[in-house]
Amino acid sequence: MRPNPLPKRKPLFRPIPTFLQTLTHLETLKSAHRKQLQAKTRLKFRLKRHQKCEEKAHKGVPPSLKKVLSTPMTQFNLDTAHVGSTGWTGPRVKGTEGPVPLEEIVEDKKMTFYNWDGKSCCPILDNQDCVVAVLLNNGRGNFPAILVGMSYSGGRKQPGNIAQSSAAVLTLLTGLLAYQCFQSLSDFANVIFQVYASQTYGHYWDCLRSLWKWNPRLRRQFLHDQLRPLYCLPPSYGPP
Repeated sequence: MRPNPLPKRKPLFRPIPTFLQTLTHLETLKSAHRKQLQAKTRLKFRLKRHQKCEEKAHKGVPPSLKKVLSTPMTQFNLDTAHVGSTGWTGPRVKGTEGPVPLEEIVEDKKMTFYNWDGKSCCPILDNQDCVVAVLLNNGRGNFPAILVGMSYSGGRKQPGNIAQSSAAVLTLLTGLLAYQCFQSLSDFANVIFQVYASQTYGHYWDCLRSLWKWNPRLRRQFLHDQLRPLYCLPPSYGPP
């Protein structure tokens, strides 16, 4: 029979860590504590920013933005205008397709011709002093565009994210929206929307916030928390 092995003698004390190990441990603790404080501070400022944006959306037009270019009122009345059954567009009118002469539009259709320079911001008013349209510096053209965001059209039974052809396309679109140029365009449209349709602006924001609360997976357009009540965006791929 083999004798039982002798028990291993345990050390009477733990080895004292070196100065470098102690310093590294302290730096690790400080870094973790610093990240925790930064996360709390970031969340605090984010909540304050959300609250400020909500208050701003319901206050209406800021005083600094009330001085805008005005135009004469037209004879159009928005309250008596005919719309389609969906309420989104006007009813279809029978007629031949093709370009219509300017004289026919002004005289027969009783429209008003306005010589716009294509640069200045100009609201269009009806005979009740209600803004029905706004002329902006927005380029027009026949070029493709891809929607990104959420939608309720196309026969959907509930709001959902717009599907892309591949994950690479979604990654590309998300990367484009991270550029400052796209965010500046969104800010421009956002300010014009708030100035000329402040009540609709606040209604959009309330609906969008309710949708995010109902389904947190609905895609947001921008990573930061600035107020932009836009459900989807169509980045175009035409000339600047």
